[in-house]
Amino acid sequence: MPAKSLIANNFCALWLVLGSMYFNLRGNFMSGKKLYVGNLPYSVEDADLKEFFEKAGTVESARVIMDRESGRSKGFGFVEFSTGEEAEQAIKDFHEKPFEGSDRPLIVNEAKPMEKREDRPRTGGYEKRSGGGSYDNKRSGGGFREKTSGSFDRDRDNRGGSR
Repeated sequence: MPAKSLIANNFCALWLVLGSMYFNLRGNFMSGKKLYVGNLPYSVEDADLKEFFEKAGTVESARVIMDRESGRSKGFGFVEFSTGEEAEQAIKDFHEKPFEGSDRPLIVNEAKPMEKREDRPRTGGYEKRSGGGSYDNKRSGGGFREKTSGSFDRDRDNRGGSR
């Protein structure tokens, strides 16, 4: 197979892959099929949210975001419609209108993709030091202790010599 033909085939394949990825992104985020819904009453559940927004069109999914620790609603959620037109209609119909039985106006707009968070240690420790686990696989874990004069600082071997 000639080199030009091989390059052309690979280029076409790459173009198809990148084009389909772009289409998927446009279909999910840019066409506005997924909506953010804020100012929800804390008593609203997924089924209530779906039922409320079905007045504007076919709801593919509806999810109220819950707090991990308390299990209570955070007061916002997401609704995904089957088409962008239905989502636009829902924004027109429900933005700044109260949810059933509530006096707070809803905030309804196009959902944005979640931004990547800065990597943070999930240790709960102080100054990037954590409790638990072992230190250099030699010492037992434990929480952070304030250094007092004459006490051992586990970041620096006070005994002299190397580790």
